[in-house]
Formats: sequence, structure tokens, C-alpha cells
Amino acid sequence: MADSTSSSGAVAHNDAREKNTAMDPLADQSSITSGSSEGSAQAGVKRLEATTATWSKKSLIIAYVSLYLMAYVTSLEQQTTFNFTIFATSAFAAHSLVSTVTVVQGVVLSVVKPPMSKIADVFGRLEAFSLSVFFYVIGFIMQAGSNNVRTYASAAIFYSAGQTGLQILQQIFVADTSDLLNRALVSSIPDIPFLINVWVGPEVASGILAGAGWRWGYGIWTIILPVAFLPLALSLFLNQRKAAKRGVLPPSPFAGYSAKQVFVNLWYDLDIFGLILLSAAISLILIPLTLAARASGGWSNASIIAMIVIGAVCLVAFPFWERSAKLAPHAFFPKNLFAKRTVLAGVGIAFFYFMAFYLSVFPYFQSYLLVVQGSSIVTAGRITSTFTFSSTVTSIVVSVLIKYTKHYKYFVTLGSAVYIIGLGLMLRYRQEGASTGTLVGCQIAVGIGGGMLNVPAQLGVQASASHQQVAAATAIFLTILEIGGAVGSSISGAIWTNNLLAKLQAYLPAETQDQATLIYGNITLASTGWPMGDPTRVAINRAYQETMTKLLTVAICVAIPLLPLSLLMKNYRLDQVDQHVKGTVVGGDISQSETREGEAIRNGSSAGVQSAPSPQNNSFVARLRSKCVVVGDGAVGKTCLLISYTTNKFPSEYVPTVFDNYAVTVMIGDEPYTLGLFDTAGQEDYDRLRPLSYPQTDVFLVCFSVTSPASFENVREKWFPEVHHHCPGVPCLIVGTQTDLRDDAAVREKLAKQKMQPVRKEDGDRMAKELGAVKYVECSALTQYKLKDVFDEAIVAALEPPSTGKGGKSKSKGSKCLIL
Repeated sequence: MADSTSSSGAVAHNDAREKNTAMDPLADQSSITSGSSEGSAQAGVKRLEATTATWSKKSLIIAYVSLYLMAYVTSLEQQTTFNFTIFATSAFAAHSLVSTVTVVQGVVLSVVKPPMSKIADVFGRLEAFSLSVFFYVIGFIMQAGSNNVRTYASAAIFYSAGQTGLQILQQIFVADTSDLLNRALVSSIPDIPFLINVWVGPEVASGILAGAGWRWGYGIWTIILPVAFLPLALSLFLNQRKAAKRGVLPPSPFAGYSAKQVFVNLWYDLDIFGLILLSAAISLILIPLTLAARASGGWSNASIIAMIVIGAVCLVAFPFWERSAKLAPHAFFPKNLFAKRTVLAGVGIAFFYFMAFYLSVFPYFQSYLLVVQGSSIVTAGRITSTFTFSSTVTSIVVSVLIKYTKHYKYFVTLGSAVYIIGLGLMLRYRQEGASTGTLVGCQIAVGIGGGMLNVPAQLGVQASASHQQVAAATAIFLTILEIGGAVGSSISGAIWTNNLLAKLQAYLPAETQDQATLIYGNITLASTGWPMGDPTRVAINRAYQETMTKLLTVAICVAIPLLPLSLLMKNYRLDQVDQHVKGTVVGGDISQSETREGEAIRNGSSAGVQSAPSPQNNSFVARLRSKCVVVGDGAVGKTCLLISYTTNKFPSEYVPTVFDNYAVTVMIGDEPYTLGLFDTAGQEDYDRLRPLSYPQTDVFLVCFSVTSPASFENVREKWFPEVHHHCPGVPCLIVGTQTDLRDDAAVREKLAKQKMQPVRKEDGDRMAKELGAVKYVECSALTQYKLKDVFDEAIVAALEPPSTGKGGKSKSKGSKCLIL
């Protein structure tokens, strides 16, 4: 299929020295609305993870059968309704504006994916699916009732929003419910119906056009699609309710918020202004390319100039807006993903692949077949759809091969070469009088290349993202894919409008010269108005053929970068990249953990966290890249801190801990990194035993509660002296816990009675500076506010400890704690 995709993987920063490193542990944590790469698991992700945790294998099968049903209906719709576009625009005497409608669709397909993925992350998958179906239905209603090309193009906005929403959500659903090794194969499930519907769709379209007409052809889907969506909606809803009954479903992210607070949060979380800038930039630059030839005065038309200028300003402003942490705290495109070579190469492949597709296969190839080759509607539809059929079959075969070879890059490179060769064959053999077999063969060659490169390229982008960034990475890939399609459509529209009419006026015989504009704007007149061999038909065919040759020449040129870009992608071994997907998924029940030395293995425990052996087990310590020990007074929340971070759940009851250990795997750059977490008892009874946990420590977290000034003072009086006595030179972070209680009325009242108040952040900063700590950080284990930041800072400190300790004493980079 031309635009099938999916995504997930493991992400972090390439340089541990930067303090803003986004290191995503296999157990993703989060704030409520953080949608950036720096954030952690959002409410929608947590709701999905809670739902999959309650799924049985039967539930998972039912969900996938429901997904397939919806995929079948949407594929039949697409293979049917794409045949109506040229006839709908011709009914408005505007056949040449097919590319304009396609550009509008491409713009919407481009910009809707990221916000839709964020909606899925913030509110939930079911809610996002429902919104997409709603947009789909509104679009069909408007298309069926449109009386001019403006209304028809406006309807395309809603239709495309619904279509792209369902497309990306299907792939996000697959990414949520499958491991990376099986994902390429499972992500092909929504494409399987195309194997049937590429042949059925043209037949259905032909029957509708011959009978009820194209308006009813759009209208029937307002009934069929919602009905097809019901099984999947019920499956998600019932399992979500099951999770709620078990008490594992997180609450709404906006519970207790006012309408204004919800609006402000969504404005920043969905990056609404960034979306507006990108939409305006793409549409105002590309759409004029398809309209200039028809506009009064052509390129000198004031409206055309104004659109391009405003679009250019928006395009320049967009990256500046996105780079501002204040204006766009949750940027449209996560910055850390674009720091990865594989992501950049992957989205580059998506861009040029779809750009070439919209110059060679769509949107004018079907018109070319109807006119130059004299094909029927059914035959033209089938020949055009051969690309979809061959690419779908190829993507399924490649997905199976990826599962067993465990590599994807080879297929991207080979597919790029085949795709370019296929376009060359099109240029050579797509000529007037060519046999149907020759035309089909060229389509198959290009389809094979597309099927080989598209899904694997997407998989490479996914292998560079964490589970929290699955939706974002998928959105990025599909967004750039659609932007490439929009650019290709605008270029093809510009070539078509600036060449076809001029050639018709040059080649038509004198008796039909005055009909050049009518022929140019009406595909029915061009294809059936004159028989083959008639001088007018010969002139029409020549104009169409020469214009198509120009389109194919440009298509080959823009496809050439595919090959070098494919070589830039990193050749991940997919069974060694942990996606940290939770629950019952395709590829296994993610409940047991397996860790190998220096590797992150796919079969991670719940969120990839492994309960570790005792601290005396030296084989365990030797397998870790860094060791982090948590110390502090009893009852300040040390255990809750670790449990919330490693399991993504806050413990329901307080259980005092003596010693406990965990291991969390994160990705730094493209390499797995294991952090051992050691919990200790703060009571005096364990003062002699506690130091047994200190050997080989790389970093300490010295904790206190912001609601307990006494525990804060003990950081200075007890914990820093103890740590520095046993482990001189080992970096320490001071961590303030329970920040969710700092403004609690009952807590403040209790402290006030003792003439005390909660510890302020500036107090923590001051103590960190006085004691020579690496940094002061504070968090809440309950709400997970800045919880992930604590451990990100710990990893940074462990990898790059300060060059001097307290008092300016030098310490080596690799200093460890040794007890003799």
C-alpha cells in the first residue's frame, strides 16, 4: 500500500553530558500532558497499557478481528471512492483541479497525524478512534452534497482528517499490542484487505457511477463505516471497563480542571499554533502551484503572490516557534528524535518515496489511461490499483522475512533500487499503444519497490523510539510521508496545468481549437468525445502523452535520493531492541524479564523492570552499567519513589523496606544502558547493615520529604556525612519527595502548629550548593511530577561525575565506593 506504516522503539540522548537528556526507561513515567519527547507515559498511553494488561489472548484476537473488519471497510471505501474524484471535479468543469483537491487532502493528511497521535496519548485510543470516525462521516456528507469544487475540496478536509486519523491509529494500535520483532508483519494486517479490494473497488465504483451516481457513492459510507467501527469500539470499551473495575485504569488527565485550564493545556500539549503554522505553510505554498495557470494574470495574480509570501513566512516561523521551550513546550516534532540519523534518513525516504508516487501513479495516471489508452473505468481502476496490490503483497512477504532475519535495512536499500528501476521502466514503456500487460508490469515493479522500502523504513524509525514516543514517531513518519505526497501532488498539478492546456491549444485541429478549455476541464469529453484515430483525439492523446512523460521524468529525479538515504539508516538487530510494551501483546505476554550483559532484550518484565538479586550478588552488580543507591530517613517515600518509577504504579499501602533492588534499562543514543536501583532502610537499627549496599555505587540519591523539615536537616547532619565517609568522591543528588503534599491544607496546618513550614525549592537548591551535591531535584511519586527527571539526572551524574567533589577535591571519573 502506498502509505502503510507503524512505529516504536527505544530512545534517548546521544550525549549523556547534556542535562536535558530524554532517557526513557522501559517503565515509562509521566506528567499528565507531556507530549514531548521529554515527557513520559501520558494518560492515554497508561489507559491503553492498563487495558492490555487485562486482556486475555481471546480479547486480543477479538480486537484484531475487529481491526481487520474496519480496515476492510476503509480499504473498500478508498478503492471505490478514488474513482469518483475525476468525475466529481469534471461535473464542476474542473478536472484539472484534481491535483488541488489532492494537495488539500495531502496537507490535512500531513498535519492531522501528530495532533491525532497526541489526542490518542492524552485522552485514549478509543476516544481518538471515535473522533476520526466522526470526521470521516462529516466529510462524506459534505462530499455527497457538494455543488461546486470549493465545497468538494472543503469536504476533503474532514474526510482526510478522518482517514488519516484511522490510518495512524490503526498503526499505533498495532504498535501498542505487538513487540518490535513481529510488528512489521502485524502492521500489514490493515493492508491485507487491499489484496481483495483493488479488484472489487473498481467494479463497485463502475456500478455506482452507472446507476446511482458519484454522490450516492460517497453517501453510503456514512452508514457502513460507523457500523464497521462498532466491534472495535466495543472491544476497547469493554476491556477498558474491565481495567477500571480492577482499579488499574488511570483517571482522566483533566479531572478537576476548569474549562479554561483544559483549553490552555490542550493549546500547549497539542501545539495548536505550531499546527496552524505548518498547515498554512504547506497549503499556501503548494496550492498556488496548482491554481496559477487558471488564475487571472497567472503567476502575477496578487492572490497567488500573497498566498506564497504568507506561506513562506509561516514556513520560516515554524522552526523558530518549535525551538522555543516557552512557546512550544510540547513541540509538534520531538526534538530528540530528529537528532537520530536513522530517523532523519527514514523520514527522508518517506518524503521522496511518496513524492515520486504522486508524480507517477497518482493523481493523473487514471486520467491518462482513460484518454490515451482508451481504457474503461474498471480497467483503468484495476491497472492503477495494481501498485497497491503488489506493494501490499511485497510488504507482507518482507514483514515475514524481517521476522526471521531480524534486520530491516537490507530491504529498504533493495526496495529503493527496485523502486527507481520501476520508475525508469514506466518512462520507457508508458507510451500510447502500450499493451495492458506492459503497463501492469511497470506498476508491479514500482509496487514491489514501494512494498520493500516503506514498512521497513518505518520500522527503522520505530526502533529509534520509546513506547511513549510510539505515537509521535509514527506521526512523524506518516506526516513527512504525506508532506512528500502533497509536494508531489502540487508539482504534478503545476506540470499538468502549465503543459496540458498549452499543448491542447497547440495540437488541436482548427475546427476544435475553441473547445480546448472544455477538453482540458472535462475528462469525460476528453476520453469519449472523439473516437481513436480522429484528428482531435490524436491531438488530445499527444498532449496527454507528452505531459505524462514530463511527470515521469521528474518522478525519477526525486526518487534518486532514496538509495543514499537507505544506506544512512542504522541496521538494528530487532530482537535486541526493547520496545517496553506492556501486557498481552502479539509476540508474547510481557510479564517476565530477561537481561543479557550489555543488551536490552525484548522480553522485558512489566515495562522491562527486573527484580534483582540481593546486593551481595556480585554477578548481578557486574552486569549493570551503573549502580544507584537511594538513602534517607524512613517514611520519606524512597520505596514509593522506586516502585512508581519502575512499575508506573503508586503502591496502595505503606510497607517498610529493609533492602530491595531493581534494574531498569534505558536507551542512550542507540545503546541499551542498565541502571541498578538499590533501596535502603533509613532507621537507626540498620545503620550497620545499610553500608553493605554501598560497594561499587556510581551515584547516590539522598532523599527527604518536603513536608518534613527534620528529614531535610538530616540530609546535612546524617546522610551526606555517612555517604562521604563510605564513598568519598561518589556523586550525590539531593531529592525532595512528596511535592504533591507541599500545598496540602492539612499538612500545612499540622506544620504550622509546630511553627514550621514545608521545605521550599530554594532551600533545597541552597543545600545542594553548600554540600557540593550534583543537583537538587524534587518530585512526587504519586503524581509522577518530575519523577523521571530524578533518574535522568542520576544517569547523567553516573556517566559524567563532576570533576571535583566537595571542597574542590579531585575525583576520578570512574571513582567507586569500596568498603574494606
